[in-house]
Amino acid sequence: MKKFLRAFIFIFVLMFFIKFAFFDNNVRLKRFISAHKENTFTTNFNYSDEQKQIFDNNISSKSAIVINLNTKEIIYSKNPDEKIYPASLTKIMTTIIGIEEYDNINELVTIPNNIFDNLAYTHASIAGFKALDNVLYKDLLYGAMLPSGADATSSIEYFISKDEANFVKLMNKKAKKLKMKNSHFSNSSGLHNNKNYSTVEDLAKLLSYSLNDGDFKAIFTKNKHTTYNGLVLKSSFFNSVENNSISNNYILGAKTGFTPEAGLCLATYGIKNNNEYITITANALGNNHLENTHILDNIYLYNEVIK
Repeated sequence: MKKFLRAFIFIFVLMFFIKFAFFDNNVRLKRFISAHKENTFTTNFNYSDEQKQIFDNNISSKSAIVINLNTKEIIYSKNPDEKIYPASLTKIMTTIIGIEEYDNINELVTIPNNIFDNLAYTHASIAGFKALDNVLYKDLLYGAMLPSGADATSSIEYFISKDEANFVKLMNKKAKKLKMKNSHFSNSSGLHNNKNYSTVEDLAKLLSYSLNDGDFKAIFTKNKHTTYNGLVLKSSFFNSVENNSISNNYILGAKTGFTPEAGLCLATYGIKNNNEYITITANALGNNHLENTHILDNIYLYNEVIK
């Protein structure tokens, strides 16, 4: 009887472990499978060379790409393989790794004190977190994506890898898996570094992959988020659209980026005529305080290029 009871307990514990490890964590399994799918696009331009020239001339961005996510087709591109500096579009990679490498994004965490040692000297965008703040881990993900906070990205890399160097290894490993053949990352924030580079086509591969993750998509398409401790985080894209009364009929989510070397950059997700699209534009004229050429470029692409 005792042997039977011990065997029953062993089987019960084993079944519980299997359920926990394989069924309750099937999100990770799905992510693993998704990461290894073919990450390529086909090209389908439905316009003349003359029309393309008009499109090219009407956007300030030196590089651009528009992709139909339903068909995985590139429907417009301008210098898609030209080397660009991604600026804060780098945080798309930071955020998806921050999601995939952390067990529970709803966990309560404490902002480490040591991440602020170097931030004051970088002049990077800040979300507003303070040392020893208690927040949900997902608040850091929103902080990285919406106001583009380097305090958020530094915290994410601390909780994942303890330091930037190890986190950057994860970034480049993911880039390799996604066949981002013309990209290399050197930091998690997108601050300018000659070794932090990409192309708009590579960044489209990254965004397309990331939007398959429900948590990422929810963050990417949020206008505003209030953290566990009451900090209000606002999307820099939607702030600019609202403050400058820009008409936006299709874009549902976006990530902005700017450094003097990178110019104005923008990645968007939108829906038009029941199809999902992403755009990546880079190296537009202007700066992130006075002009919105990157936003106007993307609005133009949705209005004129996407039919």
